[in-house]
Amino acid sequence: MVNNNYDCEGTVETLRGQRVLFTGKTFYRGEHRSRKQLEKDISMKGGFPQPGTRNVSSTLLVLGGLHPDVVIDGKNGRSQTLVFIDEQAARGNHICIIDDAGFEALLNDRAAPCIQHRRSIPSGA
Repeated sequence: MVNNNYDCEGTVETLRGQRVLFTGKTFYRGEHRSRKQLEKDISMKGGFPQPGTRNVSSTLLVLGGLHPDVVIDGKNGRSQTLVFIDEQAARGNHICIIDDAGFEALLNDRAAPCIQHRRSIPSGA
């Protein structure tokens, strides 16, 4: 098993070296971006787009808007990829999650908050 548990501090600093997955539709500057364009954007910033929807070596998931047809966990509004990310976290394999705003920040050389990190902080911490 790959273990990406690198003591996430709650921030993704760069796309460089990141192995990136996507779920949902991703928007950049208010416009939908195709996967092909997103993969090109990531590669230009030194990252590595990952094939498929589940890859244990991934380090980053870009969470876009989820269409109801891809939601398999209706109670929590999660896609198959998000369920996979949660399963990996339970196994100690942390994969950071960012939203469209975080992805836009990284494309503009700014840090992005890790949503997965926020979800794992106990309340009152």
